[in-house]
Amino acid sequence: PSAASVAATVDLSLSPTVTVGVQSIVLPADPSAVLTGSVSWNVDQGLTLLALMQLNIGRTAAVFPTDGYGGLSYTIGARYVY
Repeated sequence: PSAASVAATVDLSLSPTVTVGVQSIVLPADPSAVLTGSVSWNVDQGLTLLALMQLNIGRTAAVFPTDGYGGLSYTIGARYVY
């Protein structure tokens, strides 16, 4: 079964090469939420370094549980566009 959700995204360019952002999805009926913070740095033409952190907020049986696998995760990477 599907439930209503609320999503929001805010991105802020600190300079022409650095951007920070926050994204969220909230499930009021569950209740649970997932928050994602991101930083990207355009190092050179076509090369961007990325870092993300995701936090789940919810009970054990929720869609986004705080405890267990995936409660808090980190991702780093690079993107090259040719």
